[in-house]
Amino acid sequence: MKMLALLCLLPLALAVPDFMRGPDGPRVVTPLGGIKGFYKHSFNGRKVMAFEGIPYAQPPVGELRFRAPQKVKSWMPGDIVAIKTGPPCTQYIHTPIDAKERIHGAEDCLYLNVYKPVVESSKVLPVIVWIHGGAFQWHMESKDGEFTKPDYIMDRDVILVTFSYRVGPLGFLSTGDDLISGNMGLKDQSYAIRWVKENIKGFGGDPEEITLFGLSAGGVSVHYQYLTPLSKGLFKRGLSFSGNALNPWAITEGTLEKAQKLANIVGCPTAVVEEMVKCLKTRPARQIARADMDFMPFFFNPMTPFGPVVEKPTAEQPFITRIPHEIIARGEAYDVPWITGVVPEEGLYPGADFCADPVALKEFDARYDELAPFVFDYNYTIPLSKHHEVGRRIRHHYIGDKPLDKHTAMEIVHAVGDRLYVMGGLNAVKLMSKYNKSPIRYYYFTYHGADSLGYPMTRTNEDWGVAHGDDPYYVVGSPWMNPTTTPMDRAMQRELLDMWTGYAINGVPEVPVEWTPISPSQSELVYLHIKGPGQYAMDSDKDFGHISLWNSIDFAEGKVAGKRVEL
Repeated sequence: MKMLALLCLLPLALAVPDFMRGPDGPRVVTPLGGIKGFYKHSFNGRKVMAFEGIPYAQPPVGELRFRAPQKVKSWMPGDIVAIKTGPPCTQYIHTPIDAKERIHGAEDCLYLNVYKPVVESSKVLPVIVWIHGGAFQWHMESKDGEFTKPDYIMDRDVILVTFSYRVGPLGFLSTGDDLISGNMGLKDQSYAIRWVKENIKGFGGDPEEITLFGLSAGGVSVHYQYLTPLSKGLFKRGLSFSGNALNPWAITEGTLEKAQKLANIVGCPTAVVEEMVKCLKTRPARQIARADMDFMPFFFNPMTPFGPVVEKPTAEQPFITRIPHEIIARGEAYDVPWITGVVPEEGLYPGADFCADPVALKEFDARYDELAPFVFDYNYTIPLSKHHEVGRRIRHHYIGDKPLDKHTAMEIVHAVGDRLYVMGGLNAVKLMSKYNKSPIRYYYFTYHGADSLGYPMTRTNEDWGVAHGDDPYYVVGSPWMNPTTTPMDRAMQRELLDMWTGYAINGVPEVPVEWTPISPSQSELVYLHIKGPGQYAMDSDKDFGHISLWNSIDFAEGKVAGKRVEL
């Protein structure tokens, strides 16, 4: 096994320029063995030690497919050479919409990357662990072989860890029993965090000062790590950008039905679940990933056909055995500080695909009653007899009797964002603040930089506002946008770097106003409004995100109200 681990990493080494493989590269020693890396530079030219492509679990292939992650074997007394990121996990990518080949990645994908600025040798640094987004279906920060960029955050005294985890059916398929219990991707995350806890000291990191950051599904994942016993004690605080475990798409219904449909697509029998699972383990990973699109009838809606599930207590390393709301209300959530927040145009993911396309918008208008349950994610939880009523209530509230066209497209973006991101977030912070003693804070980021994810999402040069994902990429860089285009952008970036790394370093975000935590006794939302460089204020709103509308509808999240024709 030791030799196999070294041989598996050899192709990564061969793909890297010679100057990165020189004898002067950094080397660290961990309980697993030595790791050799390379040097790079931060955005402002600071020297950085980089270790890319470190295995944190055994490859989830063969009989380990659909299983919980397994401990990686030590490679001592040798070293591994970690100078190129591992591949993303096999996935059906969502962006760009016009991509010719959508199946990317490899099944052998459980690798992480560690970046540390060169500081005085005695200084122990706090650690930020970044969990990528992508609706649990794909790696949101992956583009043409590029991943999350450490360039900006390495100008501060923190260590950054990034990693890949299983996504789509390979990461979240479930048969509703112990054969494939589900949540493989979430278990990968917990395993990676545990790896950091046990090994980061060798890199000069403080295992007692680990902060989780995540965007979208990564933000949901950060929150989920509070709810699982697998991760308690592994981190000190968390930050969820645009995502939390009470989002409607953060829990999956109809698991066996979906598993059987997937089996049919790839040519496996479905009558006996044991035989179905045995067959699914033999099918090519790319074939399984390609089937993802057959579960989204309108562009990428519903956005998470395969996602977190409630497992049975008898499952292998069960991640959660109750719905998130119940875990929090029972006082079982990990009691450490948590911050979450949103931007104005959250609904651009996944709404941009049809809201920015006149032909698609016209189709949505014509088929609204049929498609609204998928777009607003209530197909599985609201009885079929009430679908029309709920869809019409949402439509009338946001656009009245107007048609769905370019004049009302932005209101649909807001409706999608309020339902998929805002509603769950507001309910989550209220619930967490009621049952946890640690401070829970909420922010609203409205600064509109020169660049935005709205441009690649809509495939236009039109101004669609502050898009889903714009805010964290000022800190943790992305290949999809440039947050340093103008002097104002760079000023905003410097302040956000200080703000969020300050949270990881000191436990308190560095902002020029007192950031009041959420109180469960308050009827209105109290939040930090980030308007731009030097523009911070505490604001409040009794109906933020039209929450009165959304909470007046019984969506019964986490419960299955009979069979639905989502498939």
